[in-house]
Amino acid sequence: MSNEPTPGPWRMSEIWRPGLGNHNPDADVNGNVFFGYSISGSTEGGGHILPTLAAVHNFPDNIEANARLIASAPDLKAENERLTALNAKLTEATTRCQKILAILIDPENKGSGIDNMVAWTNCVSAEKAARAALTKAGEPVT
Repeated sequence: MSNEPTPGPWRMSEIWRPGLGNHNPDADVNGNVFFGYSISGSTEGGGHILPTLAAVHNFPDNIEANARLIASAPDLKAENERLTALNAKLTEATTRCQKILAILIDPENKGSGIDNMVAWTNCVSAEKAARAALTKAGEPVT
Protein backbone atom coordinates (compact mmCIF):
# COMPACT_ATOMS: atom_id res chain seq x y z
CA MET A 1 0.00 0.00 0.00
CA SER A 2 1.30 3.44 -0.94
CA ASN A 3 1.32 6.52 1.29
CA GLU A 4 0.78 8.69 -1.79
CA PRO A 5 -2.72 9.81 -2.78
CA THR A 6 -4.30 8.82 -6.08
CA PRO A 7 -2.71 11.07 -8.71
CA GLY A 8 -4.81 13.89 -10.10
CA PRO A 9 -6.68 15.22 -11.76
CA TRP A 10 -9.72 14.11 -9.81
CA ARG A 11 -13.23 14.60 -11.09
CA MET A 12 -16.70 14.70 -9.64
CA SER A 13 -19.73 12.94 -11.09
CA GLU A 14 -23.37 13.14 -10.15
CA ILE A 15 -24.87 10.14 -8.37
CA TRP A 16 -28.48 9.28 -9.18
CA ARG A 17 -30.39 6.61 -7.23
CA PRO A 18 -33.78 5.04 -7.66
CA GLY A 19 -36.45 7.18 -6.04
CA LEU A 20 -38.64 5.92 -3.23
CA GLY A 21 -42.34 5.68 -3.79
CA ASN A 22 -44.42 5.97 -6.94
CA HIS A 23 -44.19 9.69 -7.62
CA ASN A 24 -41.27 12.00 -7.00
CA PRO A 25 -41.32 15.43 -8.68
CA ASP A 26 -37.49 15.57 -8.60
CA ALA A 27 -37.04 12.23 -10.40
CA ASP A 28 -35.56 12.01 -13.90
CA VAL A 29 -37.30 10.19 -16.74
CA ASN A 30 -36.09 6.83 -15.36
CA GLY A 31 -37.45 7.54 -11.87
CA ASN A 32 -34.00 8.24 -10.40
CA VAL A 33 -33.35 11.14 -8.03
CA PHE A 34 -30.18 13.14 -7.52
CA PHE A 35 -28.27 11.73 -4.53
CA GLY A 36 -24.95 13.60 -4.52
CA TYR A 37 -21.50 13.45 -6.09
CA SER A 38 -18.80 10.82 -6.29
CA ILE A 39 -15.14 11.84 -6.51
CA SER A 40 -12.73 9.65 -8.46
CA GLY A 41 -9.35 9.85 -10.10
CA SER A 42 -9.32 10.51 -13.82
CA THR A 43 -6.90 10.32 -16.69
CA GLU A 44 -5.57 13.48 -18.28
CA GLY A 45 -8.32 13.14 -20.88
CA GLY A 46 -10.96 13.02 -18.14
CA GLY A 47 -11.57 9.28 -18.28
CA HIS A 48 -13.09 7.83 -15.12
CA ILE A 49 -10.80 5.66 -12.96
CA LEU A 50 -12.47 3.48 -10.37
CA PRO A 51 -12.83 3.13 -7.45
CA THR A 52 -14.64 6.11 -6.03
CA LEU A 53 -12.37 8.06 -3.69
CA ALA A 54 -15.13 9.94 -1.87
CA ALA A 55 -18.86 10.59 -1.98
CA VAL A 56 -20.63 13.77 -0.92
CA HIS A 57 -24.33 13.73 -0.18
CA ASN A 58 -26.96 14.82 2.35
CA PHE A 59 -25.64 18.40 2.54
CA PRO A 60 -28.13 20.17 0.28
CA ASP A 61 -26.82 23.71 0.78
CA ASN A 62 -23.14 22.90 0.26
CA ILE A 63 -23.06 19.60 -1.61
CA GLU A 64 -21.62 20.84 -4.92
CA ALA A 65 -19.09 23.17 -3.28
CA ASN A 66 -17.92 20.38 -0.96
CA ALA A 67 -17.53 17.99 -3.89
CA ARG A 68 -15.53 20.59 -5.90
CA LEU A 69 -13.24 21.19 -2.92
CA ILE A 70 -12.54 17.48 -2.47
CA ALA A 71 -12.00 17.01 -6.20
CA SER A 72 -9.44 19.86 -6.20
CA ALA A 73 -7.25 18.13 -3.56
CA PRO A 74 -4.47 17.12 -6.01
CA ASP A 75 -4.27 20.69 -7.35
CA LEU A 76 -4.16 22.09 -3.81
CA LYS A 77 -1.40 19.63 -2.88
CA ALA A 78 0.67 20.60 -5.93
CA GLU A 79 0.23 24.32 -5.18
CA ASN A 80 1.25 23.75 -1.56
CA GLU A 81 4.43 21.97 -2.71
CA ARG A 82 5.22 24.79 -5.17
CA LEU A 83 4.76 27.47 -2.51
CA THR A 84 6.81 25.50 0.03
CA ALA A 85 9.73 25.35 -2.43
CA LEU A 86 9.37 29.05 -3.25
CA ASN A 87 9.31 29.90 0.46
CA ALA A 88 12.56 27.95 1.00
CA LYS A 89 14.30 29.92 -1.79
CA LEU A 90 13.06 33.25 -0.46
CA THR A 91 14.06 32.33 3.09
CA GLU A 92 17.56 31.47 1.85
CA ALA A 93 17.87 34.82 0.05
CA THR A 94 16.58 36.70 3.10
CA THR A 95 19.04 34.91 5.37
CA ARG A 96 21.92 35.85 3.07
CA CYS A 97 20.88 39.52 3.17
CA GLN A 98 20.50 39.47 6.97
CA LYS A 99 24.01 38.05 7.41
CA ILE A 100 25.47 40.71 5.14
CA LEU A 101 23.61 43.51 6.89
CA ALA A 102 24.66 42.20 10.31
CA ILE A 103 28.30 42.54 9.28
CA LEU A 104 27.74 46.07 8.01
CA ILE A 105 26.02 47.39 11.13
CA ASP A 106 28.15 45.58 13.74
CA PRO A 107 30.77 48.04 15.01
CA GLU A 108 33.04 45.10 15.94
CA ASN A 109 33.28 44.10 12.26
CA LYS A 110 34.49 47.44 10.90
CA GLY A 111 37.92 45.99 10.34
CA SER A 112 36.71 42.64 9.01
CA GLY A 113 37.90 43.32 5.50
CA ILE A 114 34.44 43.56 3.94
CA ASP A 115 33.72 46.90 2.38
CA ASN A 116 30.41 48.46 1.48
CA MET A 117 30.78 47.63 -2.22
CA VAL A 118 31.30 43.91 -1.50
CA ALA A 119 28.35 43.90 0.90
CA TRP A 120 26.19 45.74 -1.63
CA THR A 121 27.19 43.29 -4.40
CA ASN A 122 26.23 40.38 -2.13
CA CYS A 123 22.86 42.00 -1.36
CA VAL A 124 22.20 42.56 -5.06
CA SER A 125 23.10 38.92 -5.74
CA ALA A 126 20.68 37.74 -3.04
CA GLU A 127 17.95 40.00 -4.44
CA LYS A 128 18.50 38.60 -7.95
CA ALA A 129 18.17 35.05 -6.57
CA ALA A 130 14.91 35.97 -4.86
CA ARG A 131 13.55 37.64 -8.00
CA ALA A 132 14.54 34.62 -10.11
CA ALA A 133 12.72 32.31 -7.70
CA LEU A 134 9.60 34.47 -7.91
CA THR A 135 9.78 34.64 -11.70
CA LYS A 136 10.25 30.86 -12.00
CA ALA A 137 7.22 30.35 -9.77
CA GLY A 138 5.16 32.66 -11.95
CA GLU A 139 4.76 35.25 -9.21
CA PRO A 140 4.70 38.96 -10.04
CA VAL A 141 8.00 40.69 -9.35
CA THR A 142 7.91 44.35 -8.39
